[in-house]
Amino acid sequence: MNSTVLQRIIQLAAACTLVLGCTACNASESSFFPTAETSKRDQKIMVTLGDSIAAGFRLEHPEQQRYSALLTNALTDDTVIWKDYNYAVSGDTTQELLKRLKDGRAVRLPAADCITVCIGANYLLGPFSEFLSVYHKAEDVSSPVVADAFDTMLQEIDTGLVQLETDLQLIYDWIRERNEDAPLVFLTVYHPYANQTTPLRIGEQSIVLADYGEQQIQRLNDVIRRFANQNHVSLAEIDAAFAQESTPPIFGAVSNASALSVDPHPNEKGQQIIADTLQSLLLQQKADSESSS
Repeated sequence: MNSTVLQRIIQLAAACTLVLGCTACNASESSFFPTAETSKRDQKIMVTLGDSIAAGFRLEHPEQQRYSALLTNALTDDTVIWKDYNYAVSGDTTQELLKRLKDGRAVRLPAADCITVCIGANYLLGPFSEFLSVYHKAEDVSSPVVADAFDTMLQEIDTGLVQLETDLQLIYDWIRERNEDAPLVFLTVYHPYANQTTPLRIGEQSIVLADYGEQQIQRLNDVIRRFANQNHVSLAEIDAAFAQESTPPIFGAVSNASALSVDPHPNEKGQQIIADTLQSLLLQQKADSESSS
């Protein structure tokens, strides 16, 4: 092979490499940069913190059906695209949420344009579910086993509410140290046992879960409201929204008041109600801000 032919082969190979390189470059740019349509709209970040309610536990497609996804879809319009960054973990209490935050879980939080926090329910719904599980399995509901489970539930609730009051402030401070300006919304906790009116026999006493649960839910929400008032934090009144439903919109809800629910997680309807409540609150805040400016 003479030198002229070899030179032409080298030139041709170089040209092919340049073309392939440019093609790869263009592919990278098209996947990184927004399209002409999306570039016309602002990009905003929604960060969601919380427990199984926020994570969408038991939903068939939580990434699409949980309230954070429904909310960002509803807020997206011709002028803005909202991105859903959901860092909620099923089973978390305030202590565990704090640990995750300190471990760097919510990486998008400093850049968030809105932050919602759904936490604290496990201090109440967890002990309730454990007690009801024991109650269901007991052959004799008047046995000491049931009474002991009830006393344990009370102790866990009392301890949990004390922890909640301490940790809510720590969570708020941690968030605000990293994001001073984004709207921050905490959620109240709904009452999942509102339609369960059959008395439960516990030792020598009996309780109506609808009434007793309402008292305990009120205690928990009082803690959340005190914290919110002290720090001027917005509250999404989820308990009031759920109370408007004839049957609680949860997976364990039953129409028969003599049956007992053991799964208090929101179903698809419940998730939509939470999303609608948050959307109404955020839009009202936006309108108030614009009218005052």
